[in-house]
Amino acid sequence: MIQRYLFALLLVFGASQANSQNLFFYMNDASMQMYAISEVSYMKFDSTSIKLHLTDESIVSFQLDELDNYRYTPDNVTAVDQVANHPQLSFFPNPADQQLNLRFSLPNASSDVKVRIHNLKGEKLLEQEVKASAKGELALDLSKLAAGQYFCTLESGKVVISKAFMKR
Repeated sequence: MIQRYLFALLLVFGASQANSQNLFFYMNDASMQMYAISEVSYMKFDSTSIKLHLTDESIVSFQLDELDNYRYTPDNVTAVDQVANHPQLSFFPNPADQQLNLRFSLPNASSDVKVRIHNLKGEKLLEQEVKASAKGELALDLSKLAAGQYFCTLESGKVVISKAFMKR
Protein backbone atom coordinates (compact mmCIF):
# COMPACT_ATOMS: atom_id res chain seq x y z
CA MET A 1 0.00 0.00 0.00
CA ILE A 2 2.79 2.44 0.89
CA GLN A 3 4.44 1.70 -2.46
CA ARG A 4 1.21 2.82 -4.16
CA TYR A 5 1.38 6.14 -2.30
CA LEU A 6 5.02 6.49 -3.30
CA PHE A 7 4.12 5.88 -6.95
CA ALA A 8 1.39 8.53 -6.82
CA LEU A 9 3.75 10.94 -5.06
CA LEU A 10 6.40 10.37 -7.75
CA LEU A 11 3.80 10.92 -10.48
CA VAL A 12 3.12 14.35 -9.02
CA PHE A 13 6.88 15.06 -8.90
CA GLY A 14 7.30 13.95 -12.50
CA ALA A 15 4.38 16.08 -13.67
CA SER A 16 6.18 19.28 -12.72
CA GLN A 17 9.62 20.69 -13.25
CA ALA A 18 12.10 18.99 -10.95
CA ASN A 19 14.02 22.18 -10.23
CA SER A 20 10.94 23.91 -8.79
CA GLN A 21 9.91 21.24 -6.28
CA ASN A 22 10.97 20.54 -2.73
CA LEU A 23 10.31 17.58 -0.47
CA PHE A 24 9.78 18.38 3.23
CA PHE A 25 10.02 15.92 6.13
CA TYR A 26 8.51 17.10 9.42
CA MET A 27 9.65 15.12 12.45
CA ASN A 28 7.83 14.50 15.75
CA ASP A 29 10.48 16.56 17.58
CA ALA A 30 9.37 19.63 15.49
CA SER A 31 12.51 19.54 13.31
CA MET A 32 12.27 19.66 9.53
CA GLN A 33 14.48 18.54 6.64
CA MET A 34 14.10 19.71 3.05
CA TYR A 35 15.44 18.24 -0.19
CA ALA A 36 15.10 19.64 -3.68
CA ILE A 37 13.46 17.09 -5.97
CA SER A 38 16.42 17.52 -8.31
CA GLU A 39 18.59 16.04 -5.51
CA VAL A 40 16.45 12.88 -5.21
CA SER A 41 17.01 9.94 -7.55
CA TYR A 42 14.24 7.82 -6.02
CA MET A 43 12.50 6.95 -2.75
CA LYS A 44 11.87 3.56 -1.16
CA PHE A 45 9.36 2.70 1.54
CA ASP A 46 9.35 -0.31 3.79
CA SER A 47 7.29 -1.07 6.90
CA THR A 48 9.49 1.05 9.18
CA SER A 49 11.19 3.75 7.10
CA ILE A 50 11.37 6.00 4.06
CA LYS A 51 14.73 6.03 2.28
CA LEU A 52 15.77 8.82 -0.07
CA HIS A 53 18.40 7.82 -2.60
CA LEU A 54 20.07 11.09 -3.57
CA THR A 55 21.80 11.96 -6.83
CA ASP A 56 25.17 12.11 -5.03
CA GLU A 57 24.60 8.38 -4.26
CA SER A 58 24.05 8.99 -0.53
CA ILE A 59 21.00 7.59 1.27
CA VAL A 60 18.92 9.44 3.86
CA SER A 61 16.57 7.37 6.03
CA PHE A 62 13.53 8.53 8.04
CA GLN A 63 11.97 6.20 10.60
CA LEU A 64 8.16 6.23 10.25
CA ASP A 65 7.59 6.30 14.01
CA GLU A 66 9.64 9.54 14.19
CA LEU A 67 7.99 11.18 11.17
CA ASP A 68 5.04 13.52 11.67
CA ASN A 69 4.38 14.08 7.95
CA TYR A 70 6.02 14.77 4.62
CA ARG A 71 4.96 16.90 1.69
CA TYR A 72 6.19 18.49 -1.50
CA THR A 73 5.79 22.10 -2.56
CA PRO A 74 6.97 24.37 -5.36
CA ASP A 75 9.66 26.97 -4.67
CA ASN A 76 8.97 30.68 -4.78
CA VAL A 77 5.19 30.55 -4.38
CA THR A 78 4.15 34.18 -4.32
CA ALA A 79 0.51 34.38 -5.40
CA VAL A 80 -2.46 33.36 -3.29
CA ASP A 81 -4.05 31.55 -6.23
CA GLN A 82 -0.92 29.42 -6.62
CA VAL A 83 -1.17 28.34 -2.97
CA ALA A 84 -4.89 27.63 -3.36
CA ASN A 85 -4.15 25.19 -6.21
CA HIS A 86 -2.18 22.81 -4.01
CA PRO A 87 -3.91 19.92 -2.23
CA GLN A 88 -4.38 20.48 1.49
CA LEU A 89 -5.37 18.22 4.37
CA SER A 90 -5.85 19.27 7.96
CA PHE A 91 -7.52 17.64 10.91
CA PHE A 92 -8.49 18.36 14.48
CA PRO A 93 -8.19 17.64 17.29
CA ASN A 94 -4.70 16.21 17.25
CA PRO A 95 -4.26 14.16 19.35
CA ALA A 96 -7.77 12.81 18.83
CA ASP A 97 -9.91 10.81 21.22
CA GLN A 98 -12.92 9.14 19.60
CA GLN A 99 -13.33 11.29 16.48
CA LEU A 100 -11.01 12.89 13.94
CA ASN A 101 -12.39 15.84 11.94
CA LEU A 102 -10.87 16.30 8.48
CA ARG A 103 -10.82 19.31 6.18
CA PHE A 104 -9.49 19.02 2.67
CA SER A 105 -9.04 21.14 -0.41
CA LEU A 106 -8.22 19.55 -3.77
CA PRO A 107 -7.57 21.27 -7.07
CA ASN A 108 -9.75 19.84 -9.83
CA ALA A 109 -11.33 17.01 -7.84
CA SER A 110 -12.75 14.84 -10.62
CA SER A 111 -13.00 11.50 -8.85
CA ASP A 112 -14.39 10.35 -5.53
CA VAL A 113 -12.29 11.09 -2.46
CA LYS A 114 -11.00 8.11 -0.46
CA VAL A 115 -9.87 8.61 3.11
CA ARG A 116 -7.82 5.88 4.75
CA ILE A 117 -6.36 5.44 8.19
CA HIS A 118 -3.33 3.16 8.36
CA ASN A 119 -0.82 2.28 11.04
CA LEU A 120 2.94 2.75 10.88
CA LYS A 121 3.29 -0.63 9.16
CA GLY A 122 1.06 0.57 6.32
CA GLU A 123 -1.86 -1.70 7.28
CA LYS A 124 -5.22 -0.15 6.34
CA LEU A 125 -7.46 0.08 9.42
CA LEU A 126 -10.28 2.30 8.18
CA GLU A 127 -11.49 3.50 4.79
CA GLN A 128 -14.26 5.88 3.84
CA GLU A 129 -15.25 7.29 0.46
CA VAL A 130 -17.05 10.54 -0.28
CA LYS A 131 -18.36 12.03 -3.53
CA ALA A 132 -15.99 14.06 -5.69
CA SER A 133 -15.58 17.51 -4.20
CA ALA A 134 -12.86 20.15 -4.35
CA LYS A 135 -13.40 21.03 -0.67
CA GLY A 136 -14.95 19.13 2.15
CA GLU A 137 -15.14 18.14 5.78
CA LEU A 138 -15.49 14.67 7.21
CA ALA A 139 -15.67 13.14 10.70
CA LEU A 140 -14.04 9.73 11.22
CA ASP A 141 -14.92 7.43 14.11
CA LEU A 142 -11.69 6.32 15.82
CA SER A 143 -13.31 4.47 18.71
CA LYS A 144 -12.07 1.06 17.51
CA LEU A 145 -8.43 2.16 17.22
CA ALA A 146 -5.92 1.72 20.03
CA ALA A 147 -3.96 4.69 21.31
CA GLY A 148 -0.93 5.48 19.15
CA GLN A 149 0.29 7.16 15.98
CA TYR A 150 -1.47 6.69 12.64
CA PHE A 151 -1.41 8.14 9.15
CA CYS A 152 -4.46 9.63 7.48
CA THR A 153 -4.29 9.46 3.68
CA LEU A 154 -6.61 11.24 1.31
CA GLU A 155 -6.68 10.15 -2.34
CA SER A 156 -8.54 11.59 -5.32
CA GLY A 157 -7.39 10.64 -8.79
CA LYS A 158 -3.62 11.17 -8.92
CA VAL A 159 -3.56 13.36 -5.80
CA VAL A 160 -2.43 11.64 -2.60
CA ILE A 161 -1.89 13.46 0.71
CA SER A 162 -0.72 11.66 3.83
CA LYS A 163 -0.35 13.17 7.29
CA ALA A 164 0.30 11.72 10.75
CA PHE A 165 -1.94 12.09 13.81
CA MET A 166 -2.11 10.70 17.32
CA LYS A 167 -4.99 8.86 19.01
CA ARG A 168 -5.24 9.01 22.78
